[in-house]
Parts: sequence; structure tokens; C-alpha cells
Amino acid sequence: MVNIPTPPPEPVFGPDFNAQHSAVAAWERAALLSIKDSLPSGPTDATPGKFLLSGAFGLGVDSGPVVPNVDTHHTAGFYSGYGGGHATPAGGDNPFSTMNGAFGLLVGNSTVSEADDYVWQIAIDFSGGNGTKYRARGNAGWTSWRRYLASDEVQADPTDATAEKLLKVGAFGWGAGVAVRSTGNFLETQLPGGAFRTGNLDSTTGAPPGATYRGTVGLTLPALSGTHAMLLMNAMNVSSPEDNNLWLGVKSTGGAAPQWSRFYSDSNILGTVSQSAGVPRGAIIERGSNGNGEYVRFADGTQICAVLVNMGDPTATGSGTFADPYTTNSMSLSFPASFVAPPKLGLFATISNGSAPLQNRIFSFSAAGTSASAVTALRAHRMSAGADTSDCTIYMTAIGRWN
Repeated sequence: MVNIPTPPPEPVFGPDFNAQHSAVAAWERAALLSIKDSLPSGPTDATPGKFLLSGAFGLGVDSGPVVPNVDTHHTAGFYSGYGGGHATPAGGDNPFSTMNGAFGLLVGNSTVSEADDYVWQIAIDFSGGNGTKYRARGNAGWTSWRRYLASDEVQADPTDATAEKLLKVGAFGWGAGVAVRSTGNFLETQLPGGAFRTGNLDSTTGAPPGATYRGTVGLTLPALSGTHAMLLMNAMNVSSPEDNNLWLGVKSTGGAAPQWSRFYSDSNILGTVSQSAGVPRGAIIERGSNGNGEYVRFADGTQICAVLVNMGDPTATGSGTFADPYTTNSMSLSFPASFVAPPKLGLFATISNGSAPLQNRIFSFSAAGTSASAVTALRAHRMSAGADTSDCTIYMTAIGRWN
């Protein structure tokens, strides 16, 4: 603070003019000394009450005062310093420990209890390569330097794959309630690693074969510099949950459609079998029945049919001799499921009279006109002269291929 006394009266010509003039001169000297004592000793002089000059604490100059030690510098203002790689680096916890150039330092403080108890600092790399950092000092001492992130250093959208960008929740589908939506032929394009989804699966080029699926999600695992990848597709059929499938697709080039293989579980082991170009695409086992009997199909193309036929009286024709044995009437039957070629037949017969002698229950068989879908002429031949007329029932097993 400048303490200047009240000036004396202006001198008037007369006998005491010299004395009056001396008083004015003394006052001027005192005023100048008071002003001099109020001037700062330098740009960082923080003595209370002193004047501020241009350049004080970095105000109004091109270059702020150089800070020798950032840890002990608590005075508010605009300063500069040198990184840890410079010949004269700023001491203390240098915000840019390997930088060779200069940085700007903005300092502020708040006296809550004791002076210099609470201080904050912001350091800005003039080159821009190291960004902007900040820290604060409280009762526990200085915090570590933290770096501000510019908007262009953060992922612009969930599919932004720019190198070294900060990822947000939901990046590439991770941590989001709904996976990232992808459209078009996204299965044939090179996707970054992540979880994605599409709409109708069979409307997307390169998708696994199957029915229309909605809400499909995919997991991509890129490898070999992004030119190879595997896609794990979970096809969720809302209307038929039992038809949901899990697929593994392997891509050999960035623009090629994946080669798909399906995972099997308790939900798709049983169902309708199918093949595409010799590759199983449906269930592993298919079982069914109708009025013609029962059948089972396997994913490899094997089919087995079981047919039960009541042939009636085993003595319907013949005389019971070796030359003219007893036989049933000729019967025809259709398989419960068609084969692609005539199958191999296995037959076994019983009669309804369980107490009949053993020799009356032994039969041989003849079949004619066997096709992929039927047998046109089937007979049972009794191997003895027994005249028991109890109905003869044939159990037929047909083994072949459905594909």
C-alpha cells in the first residue's frame, strides 16, 4: 500500500518562502519513496499491497516467467517451464517428463486454512503433442498429473476404429444393452472386433443358411492384421426359440463370405435333418411316424424305417409240403418315409397264437418290386407243415439313405 501524507501548502513569496519550499520538496521525496517501496521487485513478487506492472505473474507479456520447480510454485498466474528432456527442465513432478520443449503453466490457489494449502495447476504443451494436464494440491499433497482428452481423441461413434482413440461404453457393442446395428452385407466386409447385430439374417449376404431370424447378433474376432476373422452368430428366432442356432464362420479374406459351421445343443440335436451340397445343415436326428410305420433319419444321410404288417392266415395258399409250402397272401406296403434308392430289408415274423409249436412260428420271406418308397409284393412262407391259422405279423426294418 502507498502511504502518501497530505501535501503542505503551496509556497508563497515572503520572508519564509525558502522554508515553505523545503517543506514541499520533503513531501515530494517522501511520496516518491513511498511509491518506490510499492513497486514489485520482479514479475513474481507477491508481496501484499504492491503495484502490479505489465508482465507481473505473466500478465501482458509474450512469455510468462519460467518456473524453476513446479512442486513449490503456488502463486497464481501465467508461467512457463521446460519439459524433463530439456537442458534446464522444471524441477519437481514435471508434467511432461520426456518432452524437450516448453510448456505453459496456469496456477491458481485458494486459502481455506493456511496459505498455499490448496493449489491447482494446468500444464499445456505448446507443441500439442502431449496435450494438456492438470493436478491439485490439498492437505494430502499433490495429486498425480491427469491428462485432458480432446474430443477428437474419443471414439466418435460405436464403430469408430481409429487407432488409439478412447473407447466409450457401447464401443463395438461392448457394455451396451443392445449390440451395434449393422446393415447390408456386413458379413462380407471386414469388421473390427466386437458384437454386432442385424435384422433378418437370411436377407444379409454371406449369412448362414436357415430360416428368417430377427435380432441376430455377431461376435467378430479379427486376426492377422484384420484380414482374417471369425464370426460367431447367435441367430435368435423370436417365433420359434427351438430353431435358434449358433454359428461359427471363418473368413479367409476381408471381402469374402464366411464359411459357416453350426454348433449343436439340446435345442437342435433333434428336429428336421437337411443337407446342402453334402453338408448337414439341419438337426442331427429326425424321428417321425405315420400310418405306414416309424422312421428315423440321421444327418449323414442314413434312414431307417420300421414297418409292422399283419399278413393274415399263414396257410392262405399252399399245401404245407416242401414243394408247395404254406404262404400268406401277397401284401404291398409303403415306407413311412421315402429313400433315395431301394433300401436293404430285414424281416422277422410272429403269429398271434403264442402257444403254437415252435416249428409253426418259423418263416421265410419273399419280396418283389422293392422301390425307394414301397414293396409291391411281400409274402411269408411257413417252414413247417403246421396248419395253425393264427395271423402272421411281419416286422420289417428297411435301411438306406434319405439323401
